[in-house]
Amino acid sequence: MHIRSYFCVSMPLEITKKPTDLIIEKEDVKDFWKKNPEYSNKKGCYIVAIRAGRGYTPIYVGSAIKQTFEKEALADRHRALYNEYVGKNKYKKGTPIIFLIFPQAKRGIINGTDIRQLEKYLIRQAINVNPGLKNNHHTKPERWAIEGVVRSKKGKPNSNAKTIRRMLDI
Repeated sequence: MHIRSYFCVSMPLEITKKPTDLIIEKEDVKDFWKKNPEYSNKKGCYIVAIRAGRGYTPIYVGSAIKQTFEKEALADRHRALYNEYVGKNKYKKGTPIIFLIFPQAKRGIINGTDIRQLEKYLIRQAINVNPGLKNNHHTKPERWAIEGVVRSKKGKPNSNAKTIRRMLDI
């Protein structure tokens, strides 16, 4: 199989000045891009999430294909979706973060098709973790599961499920 595009992932980047500030203000966005200029002109996909305890809850998944991350990822409309989610779900603690996923540096035009496919994949994965994900295009829920492998109930998978998970790298 020929891979056309390889993507890199940033570390989880804190969006607000104080990690305890749950709401993302316009000023936070300006400061964020001043602190992270190496990502501002890149394109790709992004995941805005809340870090609480040891885990992350994805809130919004998007892509920047025509625009750069700086113009798209924390734009007013996306910031509003995030802030609405935090308010409705009555979060008391947590840190707003963003992961930026961008093509490895190479010459030529960035493949928008691959970025769109990656966005669809990330949205489908994120909605499995957080059914309240703020963007829900490409998220028609699957109506099937494989016990112990995909979308299964809680509990330990049996040895057959473990074998197929290993085989398929799931």
